[in-house]
Amino acid sequence: LMDSFQKKIDKSHLMAHDLWPNFISENFLKTNFTIPKIDLQGDIFLAKKTILEMIYRYSAEMQDTILSHEPEMNSFKPYISVHVRRGDKVAPNTGETNKTELGDYVDRISKNAPHLKNVFIATDDYSVVDEFNRLVTNNWNVLSFCDIDNKGYDARAFNKIKKNNKKQHIIGLLKDIHYLKEGEYFFGTYSSNIGRLIALFKGRKNCFSLDIPEWFPK
Repeated sequence: LMDSFQKKIDKSHLMAHDLWPNFISENFLKTNFTIPKIDLQGDIFLAKKTILEMIYRYSAEMQDTILSHEPEMNSFKPYISVHVRRGDKVAPNTGETNKTELGDYVDRISKNAPHLKNVFIATDDYSVVDEFNRLVTNNWNVLSFCDIDNKGYDARAFNKIKKNNKKQHIIGLLKDIHYLKEGEYFFGTYSSNIGRLIALFKGRKNCFSLDIPEWFPK
């Protein structure tokens, strides 16, 4: 509301939706950036990757919280990391994108990383973990931090919960991101910010998207 008011009195005031078309325009995506002070020369992927590596830092408290899982995750390595979107992001008629079936994940993993059977799944819906286990053979080992009561992210419900509960959700998200990027291979969707973020962390070589084939649409 305040942004709309500001725009009425100052036509040079730009909102996110004013800038977004430029961010995903073909000209911008093909731009090469040169910033000598940070030794950057390359496309938008390299620019974002360079800046991400400079600014992505945990607080001391968060570092301790995330690393509390290190013994468990180190014994699980090497593993495949998988991100599956559910909840209102893929809800019929209202979601941002189409639902990607888990069978497609299993087929893609079997094709591109058949030698690994340890799978870490980050998702907001525990039924994903159950379904994945049903789809794979007994020699696959599946691990997830998703709570058994989670039934998919809902923005409206999330906005109503108490501040401390929101903090716990954010901590859970940061844990998932940390261990997604630690996997030998990543399987997710580039329509998701999580998928694109993990590709920035890891580089695109061992990252596979099940919807948009490229890190950005061409």
